[in-house]
Amino acid sequence: MNAIINSPLFGILLTLIAFEIGVLISQKFKYSFLNPLLIGNILIVGFLLITGVSLESYNIGGDYISVMLSPATVVLAVRVPHRHGLRHRGRQALGTR
Repeated sequence: MNAIINSPLFGILLTLIAFEIGVLISQKFKYSFLNPLLIGNILIVGFLLITGVSLESYNIGGDYISVMLSPATVVLAVRVPHRHGLRHRGRQALGTR
């Protein structure tokens, strides 16, 4: 059992399963506060607390997900300055400058 918990696949699978459960719950109830990321985080923390698995063991696989998400986050951040023009035009239309 210890070999499974300490493998990178454990953290990756736990994260993906928790996120998928979050997506299902979010789609079923359609409340804005039932965000799949929030639900996934709550499920992961609850699972780790109930089973006694350490955060370090989870992070062995969780770090792989962080490495994959970092470039995507940067790509999204690069697009933000282009939206400034839209926001400015929207304020002009509302007369709030």
